[in-house]
Amino acid sequence: MPLPSFFRSSSPSIDTSTETDTIADTIASSSISTHLTIPSSRASTSSANSGLDASCYLVDTLTATPFAVRTTTLSVDIESPPLVFYGGAASSTGALLSGQLKVDVAEDELEVEGFSMRLAVDVVMKKPFNPTCPDCTTKTSDLTGWNFLPEPIILGKGEHLFPFSYLLPGQYQVCTNSSLSSVTYTLRALLTPTAGAPLHVSQPLSVRRAIRPPLY
Repeated sequence: MPLPSFFRSSSPSIDTSTETDTIADTIASSSISTHLTIPSSRASTSSANSGLDASCYLVDTLTATPFAVRTTTLSVDIESPPLVFYGGAASSTGALLSGQLKVDVAEDELEVEGFSMRLAVDVVMKKPFNPTCPDCTTKTSDLTGWNFLPEPIILGKGEHLFPFSYLLPGQYQVCTNSSLSSVTYTLRALLTPTAGAPLHVSQPLSVRRAIRPPLY
């Protein structure tokens, strides 16, 4: 039985072997001319010939961050409870202040000429009676002081602790800050080495009062 006409090919026969050879030749020629060059320090000539910029493949050298230089420090550690006057100014027994001054020597040794601290109260009049008197604005009074090193001494490397204590009388004024005036308490320490700049540290203190309610 003959095939229908639409199954019959009217086009001329195709030589598939010739087309296959042509495609194979094209792929072969492309694979020869196209290749990937990996730049390296041993192939700089090849990178230059291939038109690649070798500097694009250079890895930046990491620069180590220098360590911070350790220096001698001075600090205050308060060990006592909060400074609170219980009761009125006439009946309060005061509040105990205690702590330690810490000197952390960074060098192998540090020669110290003097080391002292004082407890000061600063009263600032924000609206003084005489506006033209600058000395009437601030008044500083030393309540007590400590002389930790009465004579020169050499401190070795590491931490050195200097304890201190003081009983604040109960009739003292507590810390205040109003529109008219302010009262503050501050510990101020000074360490004077034989060579080099002196070390300062200031530690503000909070002094409060608690009034007991009446029993009846």
